[in-house]
Amino acid sequence: KPYIRKNGKLEEADWDETLRKAASAIRGKRVLSLVGDLAPTEAAYALKKLTKLVNGAHECRVDGSYLPEGDRSGYVGNARISDLDECSQVILIGTNPRNESPVLNARIRKAWLRGAEIKFIGQKVDLTYDYKFLGDSAASIENLFPSKTQSNETKTMIVLGQGALMSSNGQEVLEATKKLTELLEAKLLVLHVAASRVGALEIGFTHSKELRQSIENAEVIFNLGVDEIDLPSNCFVIYQGSHGDKGAHRADLIFPSACYTEESGIFVNTEGRSQMAFRANFPPGLAKENWAIIRALGERLGVDLAFNNLTELRQKMIHEFPNVGKLGQVSKNKWKNSTFSGFSNNCSFKNYHSDFYKTNPIARASITMNKLSKIVMDKNKAKGQDF
Repeated sequence: KPYIRKNGKLEEADWDETLRKAASAIRGKRVLSLVGDLAPTEAAYALKKLTKLVNGAHECRVDGSYLPEGDRSGYVGNARISDLDECSQVILIGTNPRNESPVLNARIRKAWLRGAEIKFIGQKVDLTYDYKFLGDSAASIENLFPSKTQSNETKTMIVLGQGALMSSNGQEVLEATKKLTELLEAKLLVLHVAASRVGALEIGFTHSKELRQSIENAEVIFNLGVDEIDLPSNCFVIYQGSHGDKGAHRADLIFPSACYTEESGIFVNTEGRSQMAFRANFPPGLAKENWAIIRALGERLGVDLAFNNLTELRQKMIHEFPNVGKLGQVSKNKWKNSTFSGFSNNCSFKNYHSDFYKTNPIARASITMNKLSKIVMDKNKAKGQDF
């Protein structure tokens, strides 16, 4: 059901009242739209169009990771997952693929069993296979730079994780990794942890300002499923999501939307491959599909989003961003050369997830996942570990 906060408490409302309240809150205000981890690309595209029509800003890199606007070689890389089957060396930087992408980790293990050497930079973890630990700091990347006389005959794949890109010098880390890729004549794969992130980057759901500053300056924040960060108390927050997590608790108004199993949508995976997710069931109660809610709000605001249904939305999105429409294909990316000139500081990398069983709002709402999380936490406490 939709909710509106009244006298400090969220109270049930109908769609008409909720849309009217949201439109009233947005008119004439500084609006910032944010996209969380599980939103389909169509919803992000619709929200981008709406935000631009009300002169707002929009951002998908809500965790602060450095992913460059418009540079596919920087936010996807130039590798395919299948390249792991041919490489003889894998370099993991700032990532724990066992937690962040277990299927990819199985592919890496397969390469290891075949004889590939695994090198690791980051916070030590158990990956179910042996690796050569090279340190946990940014400088460890530079230490891998080969000398001019060194041969580059080894087929290498570099996997760069969000734990490295979220560090204080994320841009330098990305440029250093790209430099290493060039020097080793290697393949680079940027490993994402948010299902919606690459799709949102594909359609340009970014802006050039610093995220924290944009949040502080916003009078209205349209929160499309962002449940991983805290939002300020001095602005009006519209939350659109399915599972009532952190974002819903902070909200002044809630639009109940379908989760990813309850609507068809395009997602772009970590190698830049567009994939169609088909609806398995229908959203419960009064919940609606994400794109439809945004379109209805556009009508209340008196702005024309130029589509009336999901088919028209997809046609316009694919016409504007052709890569999104190439279902099942991985486009060859134009490589943008590294600008690395050294590190300003030698920060350490931390793993992105500390709890494998609570990585998103759907998992956190699961009784089973919470039980599993507690079992692991109790075991680690017995071992004297923090997580």
